[in-house]
Amino acid sequence: MAVNSVFQSNVTLGDNASGGAVFVEGGTFTIQNTIFLGNRTEGIDAGGGAVAADSSSGQISGTLMQDNFTRGEVSAGGAIFAELTKIDILDSTIAYNRTEGQNSDGGGIYAFYGPVAITNSTISGNKTQGQFASGGGIA
Repeated sequence: MAVNSVFQSNVTLGDNASGGAVFVEGGTFTIQNTIFLGNRTEGIDAGGGAVAADSSSGQISGTLMQDNFTRGEVSAGGAIFAELTKIDILDSTIAYNRTEGQNSDGGGIYAFYGPVAITNSTISGNKTQGQFASGGGIA
């Protein structure tokens, strides 16, 4: 759980790197009134510049995720990477995040086999960059 916190300039490096600031696997998480700024993952198949969640469920509310990125071939989720994960995003801003690399997806959010519900939130200025890249905002 992260409440009223700041995660800034955190880094996860290497192939299959996950969660520049936060990684959750097989659990429940809550992120509330928190700022994620300038976090990153780098490496082949890297995911979640700010947050990566696998086989989990969680809620993100009142949160700003900005200028986070994932770099590397088959990288995904500049701000959020969610695999087999249910996420509810409420009253949040996901802006100016990016993925860079061939087959990179989801500049803001990447969701694979899991529902993402977005309510009263802004997803803006996110981008993917590279050959076969897709989903600047959400993939």
